[in-house]
Amino acid sequence: MLKDSQKKILDDWDDATPKEKDRIKNHLAENLAEIPLLRKIGPNDAYDVVQDAVRKYQQRHSTEDYHYYDPRKTSEQAAARNNYAMWTIALLYNGLANEAINHGINHGIRHTLWWRKDHGVTSASEMLRSISAKSREKVQKNHKFWPFNPSTPPKGDEMRLKRIFQLDGSDRLLEPKNFEVLLDFGEDAIDQTDSFDDILLKDGDGNYLDNPQELLREAADAIEQNKDYAERMAHILNNPRNKKLAILPNKDNILPDWYIREYIELNRDHLKSKGILPDDDALPDYNGVPYRDPTGLDFTSWYRSE
Repeated sequence: MLKDSQKKILDDWDDATPKEKDRIKNHLAENLAEIPLLRKIGPNDAYDVVQDAVRKYQQRHSTEDYHYYDPRKTSEQAAARNNYAMWTIALLYNGLANEAINHGINHGIRHTLWWRKDHGVTSASEMLRSISAKSREKVQKNHKFWPFNPSTPPKGDEMRLKRIFQLDGSDRLLEPKNFEVLLDFGEDAIDQTDSFDDILLKDGDGNYLDNPQELLREAADAIEQNKDYAERMAHILNNPRNKKLAILPNKDNILPDWYIREYIELNRDHLKSKGILPDDDALPDYNGVPYRDPTGLDFTSWYRSE
């Protein structure tokens, strides 16, 4: 950590002496050299360190320093996170050859899944298989079986509906315009889709949707399937002997803790109405730290400043 006197030298870098510059550059290099050691403390603790670093970065920098910060669309915390990532990547790219950057991204992102697998996240194995060279094309064309793994329960109707569609819907339901219409229409109304014969729905731009009945039916099926799986998860938790019961179309029949917990959290009211909501003490924990699906990254738009 730099002392206040050293930070002052950084603020007046052009006026610093060569000796002062060398001393600070060496100090920063020592710190950068230690960063890979974070892998020794495991992915969950390393996640905490990075999140804490972003918080410290936010505390030490005003919003004036955040690039592309729009308070109407982006929270200050999100702006700090984006800016921290931007400068970290910028510094690495500035100091490393293209081959090293390509290697770091391609293998580093994949390595985090191995890292999690080695620390007990069983569903990371499924994700590794899904992004293998042999199945990559298939994954890109088809809906992914393990779309994400959250670390906390959903908050609000929008997040809840989105996570239902992520688990049991199609990409079509998650397209921004379609999802906005479905969210406005409401889950209760979607459940009564069959009672609407010639319904017309408009998107946010005032354009009528094609085949709205088909969209509503697909959304209703996803919600119903989500409830059905939640009931099965609840029966597993309420009757531990059924733990090995095959309930999902998953070859290995592996049910990660986060997966079971997610279905319960998404359908608490429904399960409570049926009298089968498991006790909170029986609910498994989320993994604590989310991992993302690498196939969702888009490096083709690196040059856009959106």
